[in-house]
Amino acid sequence: MRKIVVGILLALGILYLIHITYTRRFVQRHFAIINRTINPRPERFAILQILNPQPDASGILSVSLYGDLNVPSNHERYVKPLLANCNRLREKLPGWVIRVYLSKKSGLSDELVRKGCEVYIMNDDSTGIFWRFLPAAGDKPFLTHDADMLIGEEGRGIPDLTEGVRKWQMSGKKFYRRALGIINHIVPISGGMFGGIARCVPDILQRMLKYDDQRFGADEIFLKREIWPLFRRDGFYSETIIPLWVLIIIILLVIYVAVKLIT
Repeated sequence: MRKIVVGILLALGILYLIHITYTRRFVQRHFAIINRTINPRPERFAILQILNPQPDASGILSVSLYGDLNVPSNHERYVKPLLANCNRLREKLPGWVIRVYLSKKSGLSDELVRKGCEVYIMNDDSTGIFWRFLPAAGDKPFLTHDADMLIGEEGRGIPDLTEGVRKWQMSGKKFYRRALGIINHIVPISGGMFGGIARCVPDILQRMLKYDDQRFGADEIFLKREIWPLFRRDGFYSETIIPLWVLIIIILLVIYVAVKLIT
């Protein structure tokens, strides 16, 4: 019996440590995600040029593309799937367009325009991890997407894009999330898996300027702190993930069975 109690307490302790890892104090103290400098570098979000604008598009699939994309491995990993998605999006969401926020030195704008993308040439070359959130202040519904994620092959348990968007738009909710199952208990919104209606966050730029986009995971910390509270009030989940209390019960049952087998 003592071993069972110890196992339960250990499991609860692990769950608690996972939870506090993502609290505000931990993030600020250990990851320095909040940008405390006097100059928050607003130029990193400056748009230098818009190529192939499509004002009649009914929605936007928003993608950030930055870094050294001339390296063959990077081109294979990020650019090739993005170009393939241009055709796939037309099948899944007719009338929608891929908008690529592109670093100015990439040299890929002509190739993307030929595939039908809107291309926003950005002023900054460091990291564009936050660029894809800019449509939240725009005049069309949008979804964010990872450049290396093929539409229709996102992975097991991730909902179909067509059906998920249809249900979201029918719901009348302001925000949409394509859930990642159990992962969403730790990261409530993934940077490439959410969207919203037109002007769902009109001050998105001011919110993003507070964050240091040079840090790994800064985009999901931003979403957790700035967007998740809004989402909880008016967001649509495309599918149900395992509730946390059910997950805890499952873990405890597994520990109980393991202890019984050992003893």
